[in-house]
Parts: sequence; structure tokens; C-alpha cells
Amino acid sequence: MVVIDSNIFAKLFIEEPDSVQAKAFFKYCLENNTPLLAPTLFTYEVLQIAVYYNHPLENALQRIEDFSAFNLELAELDRGEWLRVEKMTASGHEKSGNPAVYDSSYHCLAIARGQVFLTADKRHEAKTRQFGNIKLLAQWPDIFENSGFPRSRE
Repeated sequence: MVVIDSNIFAKLFIEEPDSVQAKAFFKYCLENNTPLLAPTLFTYEVLQIAVYYNHPLENALQRIEDFSAFNLELAELDRGEWLRVEKMTASGHEKSGNPAVYDSSYHCLAIARGQVFLTADKRHEAKTRQFGNIKLLAQWPDIFENSGFPRSRE
């Protein structure tokens, strides 16, 4: 299971320089029945990205529904996970700032469930790498290296 950030999912319908990597990740997950997880806030964030890029909400919702029917689970954080979010958001630095609650909720969900949080947010990764359980999009094949899954050919 991999906890996915909304910014990774949105690359399925918003073309950015690393959209090819995101599409390869999702293709791999579909082909290998890899379960995906995100906090319930995921839907709101994906739809906000769609609105920002003037992408039809209908299409973004359909993608979320399609993945939810196959391998995407949306989860509520429990009290312990929220308290971990609070600790993470207080861990910032005076110059770089504190990690955001939104990003930290994904990351803490991954930590609590013993999974990896996959994000394209380099700033969040830099601020929170000491907590572990995080990979940047370009590192996605590393998640599966010791999982028994074959490495991606892409």
C-alpha cells in the first residue's frame, strides 16, 4: 500500500514536467494490484487542483471514482494520527517554515499505517524527511524494490 498525495494524482489530468512519472506509477499500481490510500481530504484537494487548472470537475471526480472502485481507499485520521500531525507541523524551522497540516495528514497516515507517502512536494519532503516514510515522485520505483514486486521497466 502507498499513501498518495493529491499532487501526484492530479498529474493524471494536469500536464506537468513529471506527469510521465506519475502516470508510470499509477500504471504500475494498477498492473500489480497495489492498494493506494489517502486521507478523505484528498478529494477536496484534487478538485481544488482541477478548478485551479480549469479542468472539468466531472472528469476529476470520475478519475477519483474509478480508482476508488479499484484500488484507492480514503481514510479518516484517528485521534492518534491527528496528534502526530500536530507534532509534525511544529517541527519546522524558522527560515523554511513549518510543514502544513494538509501535507502532514497524508504523511502521518503513512507513518501510522507503516506505509510510504509518495509526494511531488519537495518542500514538504525537505522539512519532514527526518520522520521517514516519505518518497518523492522520482523515487517511486524504490518503494517496490524490496516488496516482492518487480521493479518498473519505465
